[in-house]
Amino acid sequence: MITTKIKAKLGVRNTWPAPSDIKVDTDNNGVVWMSGTANSQAEVNQAITIARNTEGVKMVKSDLKVQKDR
Repeated sequence: MITTKIKAKLGVRNTWPAPSDIKVDTDNNGVVWMSGTANSQAEVNQAITIARNTEGVKMVKSDLKVQKDR
């Protein structure tokens, strides 16, 4: 359910990575793992902030990378 909420929040942003470019996984303890690519560090930071501000999330672990030429 947490994963779905985060993906929905990421999906409403049309100015940066498509939700398919960012993989989100959540365990039963509310720990979120994010991986994939974004166009800039600002987009990475924004995705992490969205995840952190989602109800039920206890911690976010990110392996998001900046890849400008996707």
